[in-house]
Amino acid sequence: MSAIKDLTFETRNSDLATFLLLQGTELLDCKMSDNNDKVVVMIFADKHGKCLDLEQVFLRSEIKRYRDIQKWLLQKIHKTIRG
Repeated sequence: MSAIKDLTFETRNSDLATFLLLQGTELLDCKMSDNNDKVVVMIFADKHGKCLDLEQVFLRSEIKRYRDIQKWLLQKIHKTIRG
């Protein structure tokens, strides 16, 4: 792995990416996934190796729980609308 790669954190999860931005993590780039042209990967600066810890904070957070419930509810609403 290159030194630059070691200083970055990648995710395709937009909820996690939003959380990282809220925590002050710098978004470096967005790119198409190498193996799926329907997936976008967001690349963050991770100079101090904190993104994995922040990911764990996010996964245990009320913010994630809220988003998961909201997505579930929107699926129900859209299914009802479609009949």
